[in-house]
Amino acid sequence: MKVTITVPGRFHAFNLAYGLLQNNNLDKIITSYPAYILKSYGIPSKHVKSLIFKELYCRFYNLIYKKYPQSIFINILFDFFASCLIPKNSDIYILWAGFSKLTIKRIRKVNPTAKIILERGSTHIQFQYKILHHEYKNFPNINFNLPNVKLIQREIDEYNLVDYIAVPTEFTEKTFIDYGILKTKMFINPYGVDLDIFKEKKYNKVNNTLNILFTGNFSVRKGANIYLHVLKLCENKRYLKFTIVGTIESGLYEYLQPYISNGQVTFISQVPQKELPKIYQDADIFFFPSHEEGLGLVLLQAMASGLCIIASENSGFGSFANGENGYICNLTEYETIVKIFDKLYNNELLLLKHSKNTRNTVINNYSWEEYINRSLIFYKKIN
Repeated sequence: MKVTITVPGRFHAFNLAYGLLQNNNLDKIITSYPAYILKSYGIPSKHVKSLIFKELYCRFYNLIYKKYPQSIFINILFDFFASCLIPKNSDIYILWAGFSKLTIKRIRKVNPTAKIILERGSTHIQFQYKILHHEYKNFPNINFNLPNVKLIQREIDEYNLVDYIAVPTEFTEKTFIDYGILKTKMFINPYGVDLDIFKEKKYNKVNNTLNILFTGNFSVRKGANIYLHVLKLCENKRYLKFTIVGTIESGLYEYLQPYISNGQVTFISQVPQKELPKIYQDADIFFFPSHEEGLGLVLLQAMASGLCIIASENSGFGSFANGENGYICNLTEYETIVKIFDKLYNNELLLLKHSKNTRNTVINNYSWEEYINRSLIFYKKIN
């Protein structure tokens, strides 16, 4: 069984490719990253076809035009070149949603018996548009960073053209079923995390404070309005310290700036991956109030590091929450979220209990090895 992957970036595709390689199942991976990056993941260049122009274009665009959402142009361009490079004789093709319509049609023409799986790391694109369109209304000065109509239709076409759609959680699957996709077409496979890199923290309160962490892109999609409401309620609780590590969506910094100025929030811009484990080790709680998510890898990293999780149902945490490893928060009950912070600040034993349980949840089910095993079992079943 030979498997080819096309991915416009990295995501979890490199971990999947390495696992397939270890089992002698990887044919090719077509990506916008250069081959030397994949070599650091243990993937030899002979298995890699690089379309680096996509990555360069996106980074340049974000630098110059970051206030405006990108057009569908780069999706079509990557798709076109990937379709030209796609191997003809793979048994299974793993493609990325929004970047694969031409590639799907090419595979159907040259290899009609092959199975095609579409990876969608978020909810159904129509669900995503609906919920984010509503949330952006909370920030009238920010340009809507939403998929345009052509991209939505392109992705819906992909859903209908492929054999299966891979998603990371039951919540994500439900959004597809709600929009008419058959359950038999769905493959739920939660992502993994490197347990050797993200290790269990040792709890000790620093300066008698509770350190609350958010990593990733601080954006409307990730629950910026929830976060800001909570910060407002915590203004006089100086024992609660918030840290945001990553990027801030254009237009949102002005909302955060007063809290950064008064010391309530520490903002750290993007850091190298190798520094992330230390950042998790210095935190007590991972606060992730996302409005729309498949399964953020940062959530798994925080769990592997033994942080107590406070997250929304839509974040993907609903698939893991068992009452012993953290809290699912209602996105409109800001006072309840703050009460949970206070409860954990005043009960270090409870915090420690959640810490051990979050780590154990990941160890038992969500290593990259388990992710690869689930993938291989499914691929062999459909091949």
